[in-house]
Amino acid sequence: MKEYEKPSERRFEESRGGIGEKRCPDCGAPLLDQKVCPECGADLRKRTSHKFAALICVVALAFGLGYYTYAGIQGEFTIDIGDIDEGYNYGYAWVEGTVTSGPEYRVHPSKRLTFDLSDGTGEISIRAYSEDADNLIARGLIPGVGDHVRVFGMMRVEDYGERIDIQNPEKFELDPASAEETTISQILVNFSNWKYERVTVKGYLKSMRPFGWMNLYKIENSGAELEVFFTGGLSELGDKPENLDRLYSILEITGGVAEYGGSPQLMPKSYADVKVVGRKELPGVIPLAETSDYKYELVGVSGKIVFSEDRGVGWNFWLDNLEDNSDAIPLWVWDSTYESFSENTKKQFDRGADITTYGEPETYEGEDRIELVAPPEISIDNAEGINTYQLPLVSISSLTENNVNDFVTVRGEVTQASDKGDKFTLENNAASIDVTVSESVWALLQDTPDNNDLVKVSGRVDLMGGNLVLYPGVPSDLEVVS
Repeated sequence: MKEYEKPSERRFEESRGGIGEKRCPDCGAPLLDQKVCPECGADLRKRTSHKFAALICVVALAFGLGYYTYAGIQGEFTIDIGDIDEGYNYGYAWVEGTVTSGPEYRVHPSKRLTFDLSDGTGEISIRAYSEDADNLIARGLIPGVGDHVRVFGMMRVEDYGERIDIQNPEKFELDPASAEETTISQILVNFSNWKYERVTVKGYLKSMRPFGWMNLYKIENSGAELEVFFTGGLSELGDKPENLDRLYSILEITGGVAEYGGSPQLMPKSYADVKVVGRKELPGVIPLAETSDYKYELVGVSGKIVFSEDRGVGWNFWLDNLEDNSDAIPLWVWDSTYESFSENTKKQFDRGADITTYGEPETYEGEDRIELVAPPEISIDNAEGINTYQLPLVSISSLTENNVNDFVTVRGEVTQASDKGDKFTLENNAASIDVTVSESVWALLQDTPDNNDLVKVSGRVDLMGGNLVLYPGVPSDLEVVS
């Protein structure tokens, strides 16, 4: 049999007259009006055109999605979560299972109520938008961890996972779980038994970490600790209890036991599930020099802020009692915690202020520090002395390795400035010291130094690669004199 070039492998050119002659789809032999190929014997009457086959597929897909939608609305089509894949994208179905996370309620950029659901075959995110979210909230159908839910919606399969968008909130079915009183220690010891159960526990607020749209609390009772996750938008679902964000408040919380990182995490579904029933007495204030003896315990500390250092993700406020020869120690404040300060506290919480607060001494990268515990409990004295406290002006030549972690002010001429300018050498009377400005400070500088400028720099002395380095803490620590 002759070898012919198949239509799929050759090019038809306009110069050859239109789309070209008719050929056998199997061997490529030229045909006239034959129904059977004279070369290979292929029966063309039994062939289905590609266009017709594609049309059949489109009709079948449309019919399939239409059937899922109709069957779902009629209550006939309930799918296992583990079976949802790209073949069901934009299809409709019922799913039912136990809530494993949530609720999360967001108002911006649009209203959205979200929770996660598991049926034993898989887990999926459920979302209600705008009017559908308002409908559920108005009817008190707010799902929480441990509740049983049956929901109808559109299946969406995207790169980051699957979800169901609620389409008919009137058919939303919620069977709320009953809460059982227990203790934190019982949950920790038998987590597998309490997972996705609704419980009521009591403990005092040991710490709180704000994360913008949500807060992570830590409560303690009889030495056992449990994280409590307040998801975003709970304030939209009910009034926040007074004194909830007060250190050592005694709380009675009802919520579902979820899992995060292999550990239990309690998730209330509204502020109505939280009661403030008292307050535990705060610990006493200890001398700064003794804080290393109380690692990872809550203690009261008191001292003068002698230096403020913006570290990008947080602040070091160096405390010193100025009454003995002990070194200053940094009070670490996360940005998220700092942003929870009132505007007045932010203004007063600065160099020169005498403060009393509470934190946990710790070791970070080999250095001792105290982490401020939120919700912050802060007392500020000597507010009129803020920004009037001056670091000692010293000569560059007097600085040695013995001055590491001292806070000083020096003057000199800028030399060897980097291209960006955030690193340079300061010289005065043949003595020199390197200066490094952090990105967060450099971004806020109004007048940046250049070679040959006379500048005054206040900062913390450190040692880097055998050389002394001065680190200014805030933009006002660097002044271009001339």
